[in-house]
Amino acid sequence: RSWLLMAGLSRDILKWLQSLDLSYSVKNVKRDFANGFLVAEIFSRYFPHDIQMHSYDNGISLPKKLANWELLEKFFLKKRVPIGRDMIDLVMHCKGTAAVPLLETIYTCLTSKKVQNTFVRANNDDELIPPFARATASFELKQNIKDSELMTTLQDENTGKNRSSELLQDHDKTLRQERLLEPGRFTAASPQRSSQRVAPRPMQAEVAAGQIEFKEVQVRTLDKQNITQLRASRGTGGDHSALMQEGGGQTSSNDAPGEIAVKSVKSVTAILNPCVHNDLLERLHEFDSELRDPIILMVDALVAKKIEDDEGSMVLAAVSKCVPQLVESFISSPMELWRLLHIFTNVLHLPDHMHSYHQTVEFMCQIGADMMKRDDYVAAGLFMEYGLPKLVPLLASRPSKRRRLLEMAYCFCSQPYHLKFIKSMQDAQNDMATFLHCIVVLMHLEKDFSDDLLDLYLYYAMVGLGQQSASLRAAALSMLVIVAQKDESEGGGGATPGMP
Repeated sequence: RSWLLMAGLSRDILKWLQSLDLSYSVKNVKRDFANGFLVAEIFSRYFPHDIQMHSYDNGISLPKKLANWELLEKFFLKKRVPIGRDMIDLVMHCKGTAAVPLLETIYTCLTSKKVQNTFVRANNDDELIPPFARATASFELKQNIKDSELMTTLQDENTGKNRSSELLQDHDKTLRQERLLEPGRFTAASPQRSSQRVAPRPMQAEVAAGQIEFKEVQVRTLDKQNITQLRASRGTGGDHSALMQEGGGQTSSNDAPGEIAVKSVKSVTAILNPCVHNDLLERLHEFDSELRDPIILMVDALVAKKIEDDEGSMVLAAVSKCVPQLVESFISSPMELWRLLHIFTNVLHLPDHMHSYHQTVEFMCQIGADMMKRDDYVAAGLFMEYGLPKLVPLLASRPSKRRRLLEMAYCFCSQPYHLKFIKSMQDAQNDMATFLHCIVVLMHLEKDFSDDLLDLYLYYAMVGLGQQSASLRAAALSMLVIVAQKDESEGGGGATPGMP
């Protein structure tokens, strides 16, 4: 509270804010009112029929701030609230103490009381700041031109240049005034003092460095026969352990005392390369002569439709049998999961009528189920870290695949991690309509609901009912049906929390 007083809010406004019982306590005046959510909540206490809180989002991103203030600006015009666009921009971009006059205006408008502010502002704040700590030109630009302004009010290049020029001129004017008011700071040092110099220190003698010997690097050239042998060794499970044995490294438990045996991790490509049979591999080399892994060549050829769907299905059937080995590799080295997703994500872009697409989804589901058996925390964390960013573009561009892809995602996330998955998906998904459609699908996939999860689904159901899209409103109604059925199955005669 003392911090709020220092920010310039009067005691009357503090008492008034506490009496409103807002959903979020005000801790930082500059930041807490920037997105307009608390402003909307204040007006909803006085105009409950005109301000619907489900239309506002308590987010910190610039699009959410703009959406909230756009709704508030329409309300201000309708109710003739004396809050203009200039004041809104200052508050939204967290400019100085801009939130203080905004709250004073709102307080006077809603309570018809004048603000008796006992906070006395200094005529010149720089007088209280020591010279070495006063603002520089770059600091003035940083404080007065925010990144969010460059995307909105200062998006025009000429406008931004003019604003920067005005700030620099004001800063130069301030420096000139300081020279007049404090001439002692800018006088040159006396000749006697400037002539005094520190005695030079003696240089240390150079220490002769020892001679360094460089051994000649021996490089062996590869011909076609050696390349064929290398591919064969990689296809038969050649990995880091084989290379270490060839180089003299030991990975067994019979090492010398004091040495730690390092467990080798077999790479994804080393596990899956043998799934591509030799006849298909020869054809793939005709399409692509580069020295790449057979499994990568097969996926690229399948996506480019250079091989038939049946041929890809045969390879994917063999790939599915390698799930235990792959999961063991993922648990030991999580980066291998990212490599697998990077290889097979392109297959998920194939039409959903292709058998290869469904086999890939089922293959991912098997991996998720096996990883959850090993460690459900690791499975959920790795998928949200590596899999979700690759899944979000597909959810937005392929509506017909959403249910199947979200089923695949839930194969990696057990029930306790569904809430975290939904929040991670919301942060990654920029389109609100797509996110709400995904929420509807996820709610139908739930087998059980915790209290927090049910509250979250109920909140987004209310948000969906306020959307303009008829399909979204219908989907939101289907969510309420699930809530009502759950309430009946539990034998509760009372209303579900949040429902009339």
